[in-house]
Amino acid sequence: MNLVDGIMSFVPTLLETVTGIITMLVEMIVEQLPLILELGIQLLTNLIDGIVSLLPMIIEVALGVIALLIETITQQLPLLIEMGINLLMSLVDGIMTMIPTIIDTALNLVQTLITTLAEQLPLLLTMGIEMLTSLIDGVISILPMLVATAVEIITMVLTTLTQQLPLIIQMGIQLLESLIKGIVTILPMIIETALDVIALIIESLTHQLPLIINAGITLLESLIKGIMDHVPALLQSVVQIITSIISTLASNFPLILQSGISLIGSLIGGLTTSHADGS
Repeated sequence: MNLVDGIMSFVPTLLETVTGIITMLVEMIVEQLPLILELGIQLLTNLIDGIVSLLPMIIEVALGVIALLIETITQQLPLLIEMGINLLMSLVDGIMTMIPTIIDTALNLVQTLITTLAEQLPLLLTMGIEMLTSLIDGVISILPMLVATAVEIITMVLTTLTQQLPLIIQMGIQLLESLIKGIVTILPMIIETALDVIALIIESLTHQLPLIINAGITLLESLIKGIMDHVPALLQSVVQIITSIISTLASNFPLILQSGISLIGSLIGGLTTSHADGS
């Protein structure tokens, strides 16, 4: 208690001292402000002058570095390509060596995953429904922004595809030829494997057919009951959707008609030109 009383007795003196220091500091800053501003402006001016005077040399050095880098890459390009090919071949060899182990591990992983999913299916369905509801609410809230962004993205993609279409077509043809050759080479093995898989699926379905039929009937009954319970709301929603579509079409009918006439005119013009060229 005596310690607290002692501290409290020093508080007024401490506050008075701190206030005096702050007041003196503010007065010094105000007195020296013109000099501070003058020095700052002078320093900034000198810095800008220095950068401007060194700019040609900086640009020259940068161009020299870029030219040297391009020249070095050009000289070493065959070696880089050869090293890349060797690295790729080693990678392919390694992958081919590890394929049996990878397949065994993948089969065990898939089996464990299926078992775990089957055990946790009720919990996953409940969480999935809640997540889907939240996702739908979020999408609806940002739908206008998504639509505007999607229009910009689609326009940009279409423009880029139009510019690059000849190159894309050429690459696609080459890729398709390589793919066809690969498929033809491994086709007998694919057919044999597919027959084994089909036989296994048929055998499994045959064993589980009663369970599948009962589950399907139960699911169908639940689906029909759910649809019948919501028929009035569904009909009302359909009426609202049709009314909205008709209203939108009616309000935009002149523009739609004008666009259709322009499209037909362009089509006729194109056909006429093609016929004249063919003649």
